[in-house]
Amino acid sequence: MKKYSEECAGIFHGFRIDNAHSTPIHVAEYLLHAARKVRPDLYVVAELFTGSESLDNVFVNRLGITSLVREASRAWDSHEQGRLVYRYGGDPVGAFRSKTVRPAPPAVAHAVFYDQTHDNQPPVKTRTAYDYVPTAAMTTISYCSSGSTRGYDEFVPFLVDVVHEDRVYSKWSDISNSPEKQGMIRARKLFNDLHANLSLTGYSEIFVDQINEDVVAVTRHNPLTHESVLVISHTCFKTFKWHANCKNIEIADEITDIIFEVKTIEIPEKENSEDHTAENTLSGLPHFTVEIYEHVKLDKSGIVDIKDGQIHFKNFPSGCVIAFKITPKKSTVESCNKIENLVSNENLKNELKQALENLTLQKFNYILFSCEKEESSEFREGAYDIPGFGKLVYCGLQGIRPLIKKIQETDDLGHPLCGNLRGGNWLSEHIVKRLKRLPKLEKVAQIFEKSLATLSDVPHFLRPCYFELIFSYLYEGVLEVAMSKVLLKEYLPENQLTAKLCLSSISFLTDITSALLPPLSKQVSSPVGAQPSHERPNSLAAGLPHFAEGIWRNWGRDTFIAVPGLCLLTGRFEDARNLILAFGGCLRHGLIPNLLAEGRSSRYNCRDAVWFWLSAILKYIELAPNGLEILEQPVLRLYTTDDAEYGNSKEEPLYETIYEALQRHFRGIHYRERNAGSMIDEHMNDSGFNITAYIHQETGLIYGGNRWNCGTWMDKMGSSSRAGNKGQPATPRDGAAVELQGLALYVAESLDRLATQGHFRYKEHWNQVDMERVGGKNPPEFRRKILR
Repeated sequence: MKKYSEECAGIFHGFRIDNAHSTPIHVAEYLLHAARKVRPDLYVVAELFTGSESLDNVFVNRLGITSLVREASRAWDSHEQGRLVYRYGGDPVGAFRSKTVRPAPPAVAHAVFYDQTHDNQPPVKTRTAYDYVPTAAMTTISYCSSGSTRGYDEFVPFLVDVVHEDRVYSKWSDISNSPEKQGMIRARKLFNDLHANLSLTGYSEIFVDQINEDVVAVTRHNPLTHESVLVISHTCFKTFKWHANCKNIEIADEITDIIFEVKTIEIPEKENSEDHTAENTLSGLPHFTVEIYEHVKLDKSGIVDIKDGQIHFKNFPSGCVIAFKITPKKSTVESCNKIENLVSNENLKNELKQALENLTLQKFNYILFSCEKEESSEFREGAYDIPGFGKLVYCGLQGIRPLIKKIQETDDLGHPLCGNLRGGNWLSEHIVKRLKRLPKLEKVAQIFEKSLATLSDVPHFLRPCYFELIFSYLYEGVLEVAMSKVLLKEYLPENQLTAKLCLSSISFLTDITSALLPPLSKQVSSPVGAQPSHERPNSLAAGLPHFAEGIWRNWGRDTFIAVPGLCLLTGRFEDARNLILAFGGCLRHGLIPNLLAEGRSSRYNCRDAVWFWLSAILKYIELAPNGLEILEQPVLRLYTTDDAEYGNSKEEPLYETIYEALQRHFRGIHYRERNAGSMIDEHMNDSGFNITAYIHQETGLIYGGNRWNCGTWMDKMGSSSRAGNKGQPATPRDGAAVELQGLALYVAESLDRLATQGHFRYKEHWNQVDMERVGGKNPPEFRRKILR
């Protein structure tokens, strides 16, 4: 077999492997490897009946199969046949084009699409004789390789047994002398010439439209010139019909030529000439032939009338095929060229970058993100709603971008977003209107408006494609500027993961009127390298979209877990400083609030937020330029004592607030939450409102809590009376929670180092008042216990 494979490779340019699935795959690999040593560019066509496209791909990849045999004859109706035409080749008409990288998901293997193979029954047996022509036309208009058998072109009405058949086909000289026999062969050449011409001249997009149960329209489209060829076939799977009985077909552009009209003709018996075919010759149906008319004038067609941009069928019986050349209107060409020039010229993108350069990341949050709760909180308007899909996740550009990307990768032009774009310019208008809400985005809005206005003269079926082209172009410009503001090379390597994390960081930080940070001291100065923004400080959403606005947006624990990554590593030092100082101003009982509520009605029911806060301060000192300056920044303390009312404020440097948080833990924290009861927590057991936190005098470990409250990050409270878990924490964290020990050790070591270097004022200078606050013990001893 190896020698046979090598000899065949020396003679033929390609192999057709019949029933490839029945050959052990390792044997086929061995034989094809031997053949490719003789002919490296061997074209391998294989027939597979695995019943699974993913399993087909295993054979394709391991054997290096060039094309798989696919057959129109396997379709049970014209709709399925049209689906096969669409599936086995080409991007859909109007496919999105901004693909810098071709995705590599499991894909349909390249096909050789046959109307009939050598081992299948002809249409006269499985369908009708009137289906030869339309099925041949549909397979050759497809954007893949096509194939057939000679018997098909001569209307041979039976399966030619390649093993036992000893008759031969008619000689070409006999066929050339018989116009009836030439009909289908001439039609085949016409179809094949069209197929080759379309492939060579860039008609790489395809669209299949099921006009009715028998009539199928296939469009081949050139995405650069926007010229198209439309082939309409009246199939005949079951019963011959004199009329198409279908709707008119509307054409967006101009029909400039009827390339051909092909009709299947049945010759009455009385007109049949005597059949002189020799007994040893294969002969086809003698009473069927094909009529062909090429380049028919639009007003001379016997099949259709063309009126007001529509194709009206007047004499289009079963077995007919008609092909049209469609040329774009002048307005279409001008609009498409204008968009092509726009996205290929960097001038507009540079103009956009200039308009974006001086904007703060708060404005980029609005341009790119802003979930519906944030948007409705600020402007009383929600996210854009796409019929058949739903509302976008974000109101900004990032709400549209994932849908665009998905359609780019899958060519799913049936997506509701595409339908919405074909229906009108509503999405473009929404984008511009939204940007115009903020005066500082006026220039950005004008650039988007000018760019998206070019879609107005683009035909509806191309509008999704060109919207994507413009949108991607502008989005990339916005993204480039945004990333330049958050991706710091000195802290983060430039790769896809960190870029996505940095982009997502923009989504969490913004100013929401219903969820303001507590006020900062007017004496707070901008960090080194930061320009005063004259904007209200950003707050950090605990989670989108649920914790986005109102009292539910700001949580102490969540904020300071996130600050090092979202703010410090991305260079957002002013945001980090504002959050540290604002939450520090709400310190009460030596704790940072769990639920912030602008500091007015905060809940102090977590023991870990203060340690994450302290940790974030130390990370700020480590990473921010002149980070030590934060220790001297003024904190506006909203509560001068634990029981003071809101507004009786004082100012102190941050290092004193830090010191108070630590010494209160040494002294021990014991209190009952304000307004304890169902008004603040409908599930809490009464004992859960009792809060305890302290440093154990002997071990130096951080202790606190009781079995009825959730003092650390594992804070799910049971809520079901029926299940018997109401008021019971799912994971009780009372005692010495391990993560608090790690945080406290980091804080103690870092502050000890800063104190030794003279940067932190409290080390061993403890006066009598300090000693009384911690129970009269020797403070250095406690520090050693924490460090130990």
